[in-house]
Amino acid sequence: VDPDHVSYNTLVKGLVNAKRVREAFRLKKQMQDEGFLVDDTTRNSLIHGCVQVQRFGDALRLLDEVASKPCSSEDLTIAYTTIVAGLAKSGDVAAAADFMDQMRENMIAPNVVTYTAVITGALTLGDVRQAWDTFREMELNGVTADRGTFKAMISGLCSSKGSNGVE
Repeated sequence: VDPDHVSYNTLVKGLVNAKRVREAFRLKKQMQDEGFLVDDTTRNSLIHGCVQVQRFGDALRLLDEVASKPCSSEDLTIAYTTIVAGLAKSGDVAAAADFMDQMRENMIAPNVVTYTAVITGALTLGDVRQAWDTFREMELNGVTADRGTFKAMISGLCSSKGSNGVE
């Protein structure tokens, strides 16, 4: 049975989930060589993989590919949010917040997942003020906190040393 577009995307995602990102990129090249379209699903899977192994430069290049092609705002939001979450998880919350600002400058609205990633990253570092500022910004921008956001806030605030910044 010859592979089709869906099977290639499934394989790319599987390799990414196994953190075998180099192999996923080789498969992307094979897809292209065989005439298959590398779509936003493929690129977003690869962005996720790059973020997992902290290859942020490669993730940004893929984001440029996503942004340069006609695509849905949802696909762009996923791509940006994946990078924001990766930066926050790696401990670079300032870069994550800056990237979220860049997201807005490019007319891509952060969603609840984007904001929650920055909040979680800030609280992991014990930066309660940044977490609250991000939470308030989320509300001001009309994004409704969900169960994940509240869980992150409660868990992070409870494990925070002291209550600096809690109002």
